Amino acid sequence: MIMNQFVNFLFLLLFVSVSKAQTDQLKGFKDYYPISVRPEASIGLGNNPYEQILLEATPVVYYGFYNDMRRSLNQDTITSGDAVYLSFQPHFRIYNEESKPVKTPSYKVLIGWQRIIKTDDDNFLTAAIETGHFSNGQAGSAFSTEFDDNSEESIAIYDSIIDDTDLAALLNRSYLYFC
Repeated sequence: MIMNQFVNFLFLLLFVSVSKAQTDQLKGFKDYYPISVRPEASIGLGNNPYEQILLEATPVVYYGFYNDMRRSLNQDTITSGDAVYLSFQPHFRIYNEESKPVKTPSYKVLIGWQRIIKTDDDNFLTAAIETGHFSNGQAGSAFSTEFDDNSEESIAIYDSIIDDTDLAALLNRSYLYFC
């Protein structure tokens, strides 16, 4: 049941992304971000001995408030262009487990600004500044299910880590579930 809902959600995101791209092409305008995160999906890759990942997906949505970068790149002289945007970057993982296999619905919500400067030699220089919120989808502290993140107990566990500590074995793998 949960798996079907999740797959339907992914197809809806794909449909909305394709629909928006087609609408943008019809208008003759396409946002351009030289520094960006690209969507990706993988099947059964990146597995480790602690958990088996069946599917991992990171759809990415950019909503531009202002973007004149493409115009600046089409100029014959040294020209700068800017973009101001909102970016939503969820990250989903489906694990090989019997109960509630969709875990770590982490996400980033960012507002960003980018500037691009085209040079005489048709090269360009670009910079970006982004700020926002990141949620890792994890319940509790990074290394304990018993304590809240940033509690005194959680900080004591973190401070006890040495160079030889096996962080992968110690990591709290109890997540907030996506239902």
